[in-house]
Amino acid sequence: MDLLSRLSDDFLKQIKEVIRKASENLQHGENTTMLPIVPNKRGRKTSTKLVFEVGFSFEPPKFCKDENIDLDKELLNLYEEGASRGNHVPRFSMKGRLENWLLEKRERCTSTTTSTKEERKTQYTYYHHLSSNLKFRSQPELIHFLLHGGLPHKQHRKQAKHGNKKRNRGCKKRKLAE
Repeated sequence: MDLLSRLSDDFLKQIKEVIRKASENLQHGENTTMLPIVPNKRGRKTSTKLVFEVGFSFEPPKFCKDENIDLDKELLNLYEEGASRGNHVPRFSMKGRLENWLLEKRERCTSTTTSTKEERKTQYTYYHHLSSNLKFRSQPELIHFLLHGGLPHKQHRKQAKHGNKKRNRGCKKRKLAE
């Protein structure tokens, strides 16, 4: 098993453990909000309710300590060997990426039909990195940030086969320019 997969497995275990502990504390009636709740930037009313908010930091994996692995050096070596994108240098050190996280669990109530009052509750989990002010909506995005120090590249939509000729010509010009 290579280093990146070992690291991602360990970080996923840590995420699940934080979620489990926060859920247990919530069931026991303990307040899991450890940090002040920041209002929405644009002052909008949200249609979601905050279930819990927990501050945490990731721990360097135990196998790294046991095997004397310096994560910053090892991950930069992977970049140099071409295992990752180009000459990318992370903005934060590994220690900076592991610290200052906020796990936020939100719940949105949606009615199943307009005539009945039955509600279905959908839960969303967000991961905030407080140092970089980045917000992640999924565990794969979070793991990618921890390992590579950046956001995953968004895949571009495929061009429509049939469409306006002027629009298609402009797309071809942009592709040639890149």
